[in-house]
Amino acid sequence: MKKAVTFVEVIISMAIVAIIVFPFLDLMYSSKKNATGSMCELLATHYSHEITDQLVMLGTSIGYKTLCSQSSLSMKDLLESLNDKLLEKEKMARLPLKNLDVSILVSPMARFFEERKITVEEIPGNRQLVKGDYFKVVVKIGWKLPSVQLDSNTSYHEEVVFLRKTL
Repeated sequence: MKKAVTFVEVIISMAIVAIIVFPFLDLMYSSKKNATGSMCELLATHYSHEITDQLVMLGTSIGYKTLCSQSSLSMKDLLESLNDKLLEKEKMARLPLKNLDVSILVSPMARFFEERKITVEEIPGNRQLVKGDYFKVVVKIGWKLPSVQLDSNTSYHEEVVFLRKTL
């Protein structure tokens, strides 16, 4: 009658445990990576909506025409002048549009977000289909997943809004 466990039996039992445990560890790791990626996409959507919603409200307000006419800069220059201030990570920021009485309120970004940028392009209207000229405003948010050291690619979320150019 044998009372001791041989070294071969220990190795075989460890191999069986490893075959069972490693797929579960991989599943948990990939689930965490996917959940983190989804959370980043959700936050990026929030950050971009936050800006575009304010721009849409600004574009439909009574003071929009006044804003365009009061400033010596174009609307393109006014909005793109905010880019150096958009990476606020500590607190809510009220970003004034130059020296005017209009400002954009932005939330602080999470630590793994690297980019929040506004680009503006002037779009001339097609006189037969669409009357008037427009600004195409693109809000771009970039981030790197914090839990994935091997993935060096930055992910991006872009949101586009069109503002009617008033003269």
